Amino acid sequence: TNEEAPPPVPPADSPSWAPSVAAFTDDADSGLSPLKSYTHLLDFPANGYPAIINGVAFTAAAMNGSANGYAWSCVNPPPSAWNGSPTDSTREGVDRLLWDFFYNSTDFTLTLSGLYPGETYETRLYFRSFGTPVANSSRDITCAFTAGAVDLGSVPHDLDTLARSMVRCRYTADKIGRAHV
Repeated sequence: TNEEAPPPVPPADSPSWAPSVAAFTDDADSGLSPLKSYTHLLDFPANGYPAIINGVAFTAAAMNGSANGYAWSCVNPPPSAWNGSPTDSTREGVDRLLWDFFYNSTDFTLTLSGLYPGETYETRLYFRSFGTPVANSSRDITCAFTAGAVDLGSVPHDLDTLARSMVRCRYTADKIGRAHV
């Protein structure tokens, strides 16, 4: 998701401006609310069953596309998709969002465009473990964030150490209105 956030200082319980990893358990603590404004609500892959979480409707998203005046694109996209039985069509909320996913890419970049220059945003990528969480797995990623040419930092994350997690970063959109992860 890409959420418009009010500047300049986030509340004490919100994420820092730097990229970070946070655990969550369900819809209630996902941070999604119909009281917030969103730009890119992307549910990968585009299989016709986009998630609705706390009344917030996602877009069934291919690796490149546009919706509601915003666009996204992916360089070196993951080549494989997973949606095991019972499929996400039988699931609801966060469980639907996290059940199916793309995988098997070692280096790809997701670009979010159509952002308003000078506005503050928070990008969140939601993940789940693929099985029972373990202390150390081989599903390690590093998420690096940039707003145009501004390096916002990066954060490593072992996807199987937490049952459900999010990688998040707050930033101000550059004059072109793009962010890269």
